[in-house]
Amino acid sequence: MPVVTSRVEMVDTRPTLTVPAHSKASPVRRIPVLVVFPVDRRGRLPLVVFLHGLNSSAGAYTAFLDAVAGFGYVVAAPDSPETTGGTGLADIEDFTVLPGDARFVITELTAGVPGLPRHLVDPTEVAVAGHSFGGAGAYGIGYNTCCRDPRIRAVLSFEGALLPYPNGRFVWHGPPLLMVVGTRDPLIPLPIARKTLGEMTTPADLLALPGADHTGGLWPGDVGHAELLDVVKLFLAATLGSGATSRSTAGHTLDRLDRRPGSGLTSTHEGP
Repeated sequence: MPVVTSRVEMVDTRPTLTVPAHSKASPVRRIPVLVVFPVDRRGRLPLVVFLHGLNSSAGAYTAFLDAVAGFGYVVAAPDSPETTGGTGLADIEDFTVLPGDARFVITELTAGVPGLPRHLVDPTEVAVAGHSFGGAGAYGIGYNTCCRDPRIRAVLSFEGALLPYPNGRFVWHGPPLLMVVGTRDPLIPLPIARKTLGEMTTPADLLALPGADHTGGLWPGDVGHAELLDVVKLFLAATLGSGATSRSTAGHTLDRLDRRPGSGLTSTHEGP
């Protein structure tokens, strides 16, 4: 489905981090956001907020963001001030700003942003996703007591880093979760993802991509890219929008794929 891409800047009253020294100290946060949505939009659409990896940017994920928007969603990908760019200077502890940035983007898009169509997003249908460092932010806003947001209906973690928040703890119940892990990823061990899946008390899915590394299958040409898009489409259909019948059917399909011989998907979704 053809999509429209817009770039907007959102200004939050929270300050940027002043430590480490590389951060651009400022009393406000200027957050560029890449917003993608279908050309043939009909009414409000579910929202997927995507958090990029460390020292990367939203623009690096354009192909994936376009694909998800083409499934019938508004995708908003912010560039957080402390974590964006290719300098390699961001500190690992900077991930703690990401849940707040995601929350702010959701609030702004719900209220309406100049330069974007009015009534663009459905505030009752919101998912948060993230890759690597961004996955740490997605875990935080979905499941950590420091940062949980009740508006989040689903969480997607692509090679997500499970990092400890200093002012909270993880509680593995809440919105449904999709985890994607490459079996050759040296940074995110598959056993950790399997342990988290076993602790979830709501529908959850783990897609292990054989031979994939830390890219998580997100880019065209990556190992497992086509399978990843298929599973993401089903997971979002099972958790956001589309009506109860479609959700149930998508959940049933995920459960059926789990039982397919040689499948890399482990699903706790259940169909009708």
